[in-house]
Amino acid sequence: MKKRLVICVLALLAIVFALPAFAQEGMPGIDYEALGGEVVAEGLNTPLGAFIDAEGTLWLSDSGVGGDTEVEMVNPATNEVQTVTIGETSRVMRLVDGELEEIVTLPSMFLGADSTGAAHLYVENGVVYTPFGAWIIGAGEEVTVPYFGTVIRITDGEVESIADLWALELEENPDGTTNLEAHPYGITAGPDGLLYVTDAASNALYSIDPESGEIVTLAVFEGLPGVFPSPYRNDELITDPVPTGVVYDEETGNTYVALLSGAPFVPGSAKVLLVEPDGTVSDFATGLTMLTDMKMGPDGNLYVTQFGMFTEQGPQPGSGSVYRILPDGTSELVLTGLAFATALAIDADGNAYVVTDLFAPGTGTVIRFDGLTAMPLWKCPRWKRLLRAGKPRPAARGAVLEPPLQLRNWNKKGGVPVMGAPPFLRSHDEADGDDEQENPVETFHGGGRQAKRDARAEQRPADQANRHESR
Repeated sequence: MKKRLVICVLALLAIVFALPAFAQEGMPGIDYEALGGEVVAEGLNTPLGAFIDAEGTLWLSDSGVGGDTEVEMVNPATNEVQTVTIGETSRVMRLVDGELEEIVTLPSMFLGADSTGAAHLYVENGVVYTPFGAWIIGAGEEVTVPYFGTVIRITDGEVESIADLWALELEENPDGTTNLEAHPYGITAGPDGLLYVTDAASNALYSIDPESGEIVTLAVFEGLPGVFPSPYRNDELITDPVPTGVVYDEETGNTYVALLSGAPFVPGSAKVLLVEPDGTVSDFATGLTMLTDMKMGPDGNLYVTQFGMFTEQGPQPGSGSVYRILPDGTSELVLTGLAFATALAIDADGNAYVVTDLFAPGTGTVIRFDGLTAMPLWKCPRWKRLLRAGKPRPAARGAVLEPPLQLRNWNKKGGVPVMGAPPFLRSHDEADGDDEQENPVETFHGGGRQAKRDARAEQRPADQANRHESR
């Protein structure tokens, strides 16, 4: 079955990772065991989503490899007609007893080294929510691939769209550019029952009521300094921010959004943004590169995946990484040497599941790194090397500081988190004294988590009313 459809797609400004051929054929293999990891799943096709549910089950999504339906598209970067295939090869899965269990198959669109289908995941009580597919005005106003440009819900294998972000893009065009495109990508949920979704093409953060389908635009992100004139931004040297991962902080009501940044993916041009309940946007962590996902660890710190590093020579092999973002916005490299990192999940014990891909069919891999996020600073490999060399340097990253940075120096005493640095990082008075302390969660947050949540719940209607008025 073959159709002809001319679509103007500026792929580099969307979240597509159009890699050179060597990414498929010449990428060297990576020994994940040497990095301290264990491969728990492999053979995936462009995996983009990973999530640990309340029961500790790992859920995964991959974008698939297209199918038998062929659609011809014009790539404006080359002015060449390219063939896209479409088929039911995108999947949502879960890992059960070491085996992947397929929950549902979904439409996938595949072009060269890139595909689009299911993106990030959020799962609650076995119900899966995933932002799905991408659509652009060059393909016509009517979406002809099921579910593309929407957020979908999967219940017992039944699929339904609950929010149409393509329709919102047509009606409101949140970022104001001449590129009408929707690519719902990142997702999380808040205690208010709302979903929080990033759109990598509309450059916006939305809240979605999963029952009514109501969409509220919480923030629109400004373009980043670019290298090339953007035809969608008055030929200014601006590139798209491309929001990907999203984390909702129940303690403050703030939302954190990770940016991939647009082409040519200049190292250091990506960042993590903080979105306050009233919609105010500010930089939280800067100087990062190609962020594809973000989760909060049990230590209270954010963790982000770096897809890789692009230079003048192209994508650099083994440049996928994981960074820890401290409460002051400082970033720490905790893991590198990965293939292209696309997603991250973290369990309650601080074990990290990193999803990587070589962007060829069957090369997607999930690697488990035990204790990666629960690991106290002084047990990290970097600190171990310093200790072996007799060079502990607590001041290097502020290992002994006032809260909130002390939060990452918890150890376990009788199963209860205890704030404070280990003896070799403390003063003699601290090390010799009684180290029994109050519960740091209650002490630091000044009154307990539930009080904070209750206060946020009371304030939320006013915040939502203000956002509606501003629209």
